[in-house]
Amino acid sequence: MVERLIKNELKLKQWRRFKRNRLAAFSAVIILIVTIVSLTAEMWANSKPIVMSYKGSIYFPAFNRYHPSVFNPSSEDFVTNYRKLDIKENGWAIWPIIHWDPYEANKTVDDYPSRPTSDNWLGTDEGGRDVMARLLYGYRYSLSYAFLVWFITTIIAIAL
Repeated sequence: MVERLIKNELKLKQWRRFKRNRLAAFSAVIILIVTIVSLTAEMWANSKPIVMSYKGSIYFPAFNRYHPSVFNPSSEDFVTNYRKLDIKENGWAIWPIIHWDPYEANKTVDDYPSRPTSDNWLGTDEGGRDVMARLLYGYRYSLSYAFLVWFITTIIAIAL
């Protein structure tokens, strides 16, 4: 299918040679998957539900910020803690696979850093933050840095 889109013979030859190298093709697929997962990290690792129904209304906490007074008018908090809401009694929620924000500490573990558990797949770091969530979000910065270095290097090479 890709070969039909390539009109240039040299590019077509390069594409076929790339496909023959199975390790290179496998690596490209892995990098593509990890990049997509990292760019959509809010769907995989977050301390807020992706979608929730609360008292008859639908909310998208992973993408919008809601003041705590939306769910509890008498609340004096500044940030909504979705884990403390009585969602099961007043609606439903779809949570991410990893229930931790990359900056949130897990206070239920005995000591930091902790071993991998069912709550923290790769354990926690010295601050009690989930390592898997931090890796998912951190890959974005690594990818951005790599593209920035590539862009600056290209500009310098063209100028020279």
